[in-house]
Amino acid sequence: MSESDPTPVNPEFASIMATMARYDSRLAVSNAKTKASLFAALAAAGVAKVTVVFDGQGDSGAVEDVLASAAGDVAVDLPDVSIDYFAAGFSDDEEEVVTQRPLKEAIESLAFAFLSQTHGGWENNEGGFGDFFFDVAAGSVRLDYQERYTETTSYEHDF
Repeated sequence: MSESDPTPVNPEFASIMATMARYDSRLAVSNAKTKASLFAALAAAGVAKVTVVFDGQGDSGAVEDVLASAAGDVAVDLPDVSIDYFAAGFSDDEEEVVTQRPLKEAIESLAFAFLSQTHGGWENNEGGFGDFFFDVAAGSVRLDYQERYTETTSYEHDF
């Protein structure tokens, strides 16, 4: 608590938030390493773009499709290769884990990791849906996300 902010700070809550902030930092580093590994494999295979379509609601969500294309938007199959996938440990004393994952699985896992960072709970209730666009030449991943919600309009009348 400070003189400018009289709201008391719960020490346990502050500790949890600090742990989450450190995890988010580790996660960003791990995701960047996975992204580099992923883009290197895609470039080596001549894949120019990947689109990941996902949908979730009612407490579940899934990738609906993973579409790859070469230059000129020519549809191609993803190569049957595995890449290094980096996973951050949650607590400060957990090491980053590196595993080999099939390319398609790594793409889906990285998309879910990015989705959890930006729209945690996207699969709950009415849910959310959208597309990830992996642009190999630009080295970028863009998320177009739509969130569903229920709207209620209430009226009150006195007669």
